[in-house]
Amino acid sequence: MSFNGIMHLLLHTMAVAAVLFALWAAVRLWVLLNRRKKGAAPIKKFTEILLWVLVFYLICLYQITAFRYGIRFDLWREKSSLLDGVNLTPFVHTIKLYFAHTKWYFIYNLLGNILWFVPLGALLPAVLKKRPGFWFCLLMGALCSLSIELLQYIFVTGISDIDDIIFNTAGTAIGYLLYKLVIKLCVKKKVTIDNYK
Repeated sequence: MSFNGIMHLLLHTMAVAAVLFALWAAVRLWVLLNRRKKGAAPIKKFTEILLWVLVFYLICLYQITAFRYGIRFDLWREKSSLLDGVNLTPFVHTIKLYFAHTKWYFIYNLLGNILWFVPLGALLPAVLKKRPGFWFCLLMGALCSLSIELLQYIFVTGISDIDDIIFNTAGTAIGYLLYKLVIKLCVKKKVTIDNYK
């Protein structure tokens, strides 16, 4: 995909995500108002903000990966077999991209798949009440990536590649480590996420 193609895809993703996020925001505000009426314990403002960021990020993530071309079933007719468009052998596609005539697609595939999942690894432990550990976040990253690959396969919106799951999971791990680094720095300064109310 060219740079212009990526920019067009990003703008389209943001437009669709804005609509879906607005719908979620309306429901979330209704839930918060009901909580206040019932006298429930107040929600920490900073954690709530991070939740909103996480939801917007997830909407963008699924829109740009699984639903970027909409929902189409007609492309199934072009499949020669059930495994057409599926790569289950690790790093075969990545190596092919590396030895291609241009390194742009290799860099886009490698860094893109890693960077897209860094926010998940960082936001997930910050939002959940019971701070999850490294392996839980890694599992969530792998399952999220797997769900995207399955949706891409069902709606024929991309190649379902095992490399994507590997790189996505690596991105989640990096995000979690960045989260732990921030927490460690905050502890030194006697600041925690739970201080923000």
